[in-house]
Amino acid sequence: MTFLIESLIACVLFTLFVFLMSRNPLKTIFNYPPAIIERCRQIGLVDDGNRPGGTASGFAMTPIS
Repeated sequence: MTFLIESLIACVLFTLFVFLMSRNPLKTIFNYPPAIIERCRQIGLVDDGNRPGGTASGFAMTPIS
């Protein structure tokens, strides 16, 4: 009985996460291979502003030598 309850809870949580991620699918485009991301940039669907965490140009990063 415990296994059944745990399985149902896991299914409900998985469904909830899938639903939340599907509300704005462009947020998940950066999980795809680089070729797909580049194609989406070419057709104007995404830019670096859509990347989670913002653009890399907003940070002061210097290479360590």
